[in-house]
Amino acid sequence: MKNNIKKWYLTEYPNDDLGKEINPKSNFKKLLKHIPNFYEYIGVQDSLLRERIFLEFANRTELSYECILNIWLSIFLK
Repeated sequence: MKNNIKKWYLTEYPNDDLGKEINPKSNFKKLLKHIPNFYEYIGVQDSLLRERIFLEFANRTELSYECILNIWLSIFLK
C-alpha cells in the first residue's frame, strides 16, 4: 500500500468515487517517469484528483508541488 496510488487515494479520500477508477498498477515510485502521460497512467482525467496526487507526491519526494506541476504543465501544454 505504501507506494500504490489507488490504495493511498482510497484511504485518504474514501468518498471520492473517482478513486475507484485509478489504475491499480500505478505507484508513486514510477510517477515522475509518467508525468508526461499522467492521465493515461492514472486512468482518470480529473484535475482535483491530479492535484491531490501531485501534493502527496511532493510530500514523498524532495520536489515541491510547484515543481511537479510545472513539469507536467510544460509537457501537457505543448
